[in-house]
Amino acid sequence: AAAPETIPRAGEVALDKTVLAFVFSLSLLAGIAFGVIPALGISKNLTIKSLKDGGRGATAGLTRTRLRKALVVSEVAFAMVLVIGAALLIKSFWRLQQVDPGFNPERLLTVQLQLPPARYERWQQVTGFYGELKQKLASVPGASSVAIAFEHPLSEGWTSSFAISGREPPAQGHEPEARVRPVSPGYFRTVGVSLLKGRDITDRDVAGAPGAVLVNDAFARRHFAGEDPIGKRIERGAWWPDMPGSFEIVGVVADERFLGLQTAADPATYFPHAQFPMSDMYLMVRTRTDAAAFAAMVRREVWALDRDLPIENLRTMESILGQSVAEPRFNTSLLGLFAGVALLLAAIGIYGVLSFMAAQRTNEIGIRMALGARRSSVVGLVVGQGMLLSLLGVALGLLAAFWLTRILSTLLYNVSPTDPVIFGGGALILGAVALVAAYLPARRASRVDPVTALRYE
Repeated sequence: AAAPETIPRAGEVALDKTVLAFVFSLSLLAGIAFGVIPALGISKNLTIKSLKDGGRGATAGLTRTRLRKALVVSEVAFAMVLVIGAALLIKSFWRLQQVDPGFNPERLLTVQLQLPPARYERWQQVTGFYGELKQKLASVPGASSVAIAFEHPLSEGWTSSFAISGREPPAQGHEPEARVRPVSPGYFRTVGVSLLKGRDITDRDVAGAPGAVLVNDAFARRHFAGEDPIGKRIERGAWWPDMPGSFEIVGVVADERFLGLQTAADPATYFPHAQFPMSDMYLMVRTRTDAAAFAAMVRREVWALDRDLPIENLRTMESILGQSVAEPRFNTSLLGLFAGVALLLAAIGIYGVLSFMAAQRTNEIGIRMALGARRSSVVGLVVGQGMLLSLLGVALGLLAAFWLTRILSTLLYNVSPTDPVIFGGGALILGAVALVAAYLPARRASRVDPVTALRYE
């Protein structure tokens, strides 16, 4: 899985000898530290005074038992918080994966081209280069369609203000804005954006022809609610010579996402590239086979026209889409790993404490069984102790999660940080793990021979 771009040089991170040596040393030191401290405590207690002082020994034993129980409760509570947090992120990521990006990323190759102004001074040179490149690539076996655009899908681009002809001009500073996308004919077919109404950009939409523009559905809903936008005009200043100052809306297209899958599509305008001159563009190639395998062909055709032209950001749209969700995927995987480790530690803690407590009560268990107690009663006794600790930990964990998961609200997509299904499911998972961890020492305790148990001290 791709690492998020917010982690610098993540691709260089690897599990090498240095990392393994550090982890081994840290584990060894932790084992020594946590082994020596209890040993020192035991050695101090092995005195004649402590052996004679049974009352104090019993009190110390009770204190240690309470401490063990408190540790189990805290482990379960901590695991509860992590499990709920991980489940929220998993549900959020699953819903994010179901979002329609508004385009088809399969077998779509993108490449950024920046024409040097020194060699492409006139607009005719720019349009001539891109037109010839499109024609060459379209004739290559394996290419389905070719187009150019200022930005590829899922890219922010830029926004610009505009005015709608026939309407009261807005106050200065309150002009509406929309995303600006200069594109070539065939762009929508190439990237897989549906034409909802009107016509597409054609080869007749050139410099000197009447200005044409397509808008997305978000633009039509916001600025032409309840009316047909086709035939309406958008006013904007002519930024370059021969650029129209007014554009007629000739079509409406479906929304494509610009700021990632988490953000709804903004109002957008698509201008014919021939009427909206830009020299730095993205080339889009829809292939019939694997898009990545088509990269060498694209390089060859570009360099056949201009050997010195730099080729940048040659990527498949599937990889770009994958990178757009890399951060939520990473967060989900990391918290899921922590939750799994916490579950394991909680299970080990429950198992260890109950095993110790069952061993301490071996004599009591023997008496109960000698008096006719069934094995199932012994199992119920030990399991009941474990489940009581676990339920207390689950309750504390639910309370903590109710407040702490609000921190995750900015990372969640279409999921409430207090989702009752997630909270209930997390409690069931912890309960099931606790039940298994408690049953194992309970079963072992129930199989103790009563005679042996009565002799146990």
